[in-house]
Amino acid sequence: MLVRTPAGTSASPGVGGFVKVVRRWRWMLVAATLVAGVAGYIAASVGAPRYESHAVVLVGPLNVSKETLEAAGELSQTYAQLARTQTVLDATARRLRLPSINGQVETSASNATRLLTIRVHDRNPVLAARIANTEAAELIASTAERRRVGSGASNLRLVDAARPAAAPAGPAPAAIGLLAALVGLLVAVPFAMLLDRSGDTVKGPEDLEMATGVPCIGLLSRAAMRRPHHKGPIVALEPHSRAADEYRLLAAKLAARGRQSLLVMALDGDSAVLAGNLAVALTAAGSQVAMLDVGTAEAEQATHGASAEDDAGQEPVTINGDGRNGHASAYEGVVEVLPALEVAEAGRSGPDGARALLGRLEREADVVLLHSPSPQRSPSGLAWARAADGTLLVTERDRTLSGDLRAAAETLQLVHARLLGTVLTESRAVWR
Repeated sequence: MLVRTPAGTSASPGVGGFVKVVRRWRWMLVAATLVAGVAGYIAASVGAPRYESHAVVLVGPLNVSKETLEAAGELSQTYAQLARTQTVLDATARRLRLPSINGQVETSASNATRLLTIRVHDRNPVLAARIANTEAAELIASTAERRRVGSGASNLRLVDAARPAAAPAGPAPAAIGLLAALVGLLVAVPFAMLLDRSGDTVKGPEDLEMATGVPCIGLLSRAAMRRPHHKGPIVALEPHSRAADEYRLLAAKLAARGRQSLLVMALDGDSAVLAGNLAVALTAAGSQVAMLDVGTAEAEQATHGASAEDDAGQEPVTINGDGRNGHASAYEGVVEVLPALEVAEAGRSGPDGARALLGRLEREADVVLLHSPSPQRSPSGLAWARAADGTLLVTERDRTLSGDLRAAAETLQLVHARLLGTVLTESRAVWR
């Protein structure tokens, strides 16, 4: 029975799922962080640095009545606005013989302290200080015409002249680079989660179990699914590798289930590679294994149909006798497949014909391994799935669609095939 998500429950992976998403997309996240950090550092480093200088002006006299101080505090805001008027800015530019200082002057004032601060930014620290002092002088001069100098709340006095800055203003390029890297990471994480959920592909064993209702009994690395120059199975050529250990573990799990015939059906990946390695692993454990390619039998029949009568009477022979690709020793102990015509005819005759042929092979071997692609690519594989003692679905991380996996499991259920479990192989796409 297929497992469905109960109504009203959330499919959100939570913290554990978030960690898995980060692990799956870690290289993209690292790349986004590095690119953003480098871009921020370069942007902050390009061009001349800007320096800041400021002059401080006091509004009103030092020691006067409370009413005068309150009036001077209110006037400080007015003078801050007046310092940024075009009349004062143009007067400052003319005195310094500059084309314009628009955008370089900032002002701020405090009602409590009556201090008006004029800040100037420029690429030249000396010029920045000159602009700030000249701006203060122009502001004092422009207000002197409207008041009685030296008295009243409107009196202005320069209390702190601007000086050239020793260091550029703003954060250092390294700090900007770190901030940009953090922003890049924060932007990339939700993007990775969106990409992770946008494609209906299997991500881990839990996805396989959710879609099929059977356990995931094997995890195979990318190295385990490669075919080294067609020389033979990894288990025989590299017996001490991690890939060989993965196949031996899978073989032990299957042997413990006690099935004599097993169909390896690959939704994605190479079922022949998995079946060949699994056959050698089972043989090394002491089992006599027969392999049967039921997925390409129909294609081979079209090529070799003329020799059908010659092949019909052949019996299984040991693979050592045919010298497959010149590396027969890699398959030592594995029984050779039957002729393609005989396999195709058995598959076309339905489960009964497939079961009859399997019965012949089971008398010759302890375990019969069949392999075929998905039912969409080889419909005759369903007849073999019904005849075999069990079927193993092979999937690929970030490639096999969950919908296709559910459809395959439901199809096997409809033909009353026994789905033993699934195998998850690593994706062949590096960035995915």
